[in-house]
Amino acid sequence: MDNNSLLQSFIIEAYKNQKNKKHIHVYNIKQEGENVLCGDSITFYVNVVDDIVKDVGYDAKGCVISQVFTSVLSENMIGKNWSNILNVVSFDDIYSSIGVSLSPTRLKCAKLPFETIKLALTEK
Repeated sequence: MDNNSLLQSFIIEAYKNQKNKKHIHVYNIKQEGENVLCGDSITFYVNVVDDIVKDVGYDAKGCVISQVFTSVLSENMIGKNWSNILNVVSFDDIYSSIGVSLSPTRLKCAKLPFETIKLALTEK
């Protein structure tokens, strides 16, 4: 199996098995994000206790890329310090770990969850 097939396989599996695509009942941060150019949208629900992310849920609509990056980000947030979450869980780290090359338009889709969390950090 070549690298493109492996990457496509990873993305399809990650899309099918989104771990935190759920509504959580206990949360103290709710943040919506939208890419108006393509219609992708995300709502994060984050439960933070003593500055530690205890649980994350989200509702996402849109392309596979935005949803996969939302899922991977949400998985990596749990147990981390909220106030510097994007320093600990960076877009570059996740992008390089997935290993897929994206066009500039698709990069906006992939960055949407990170921009949404960044907005939540600035509004808190």
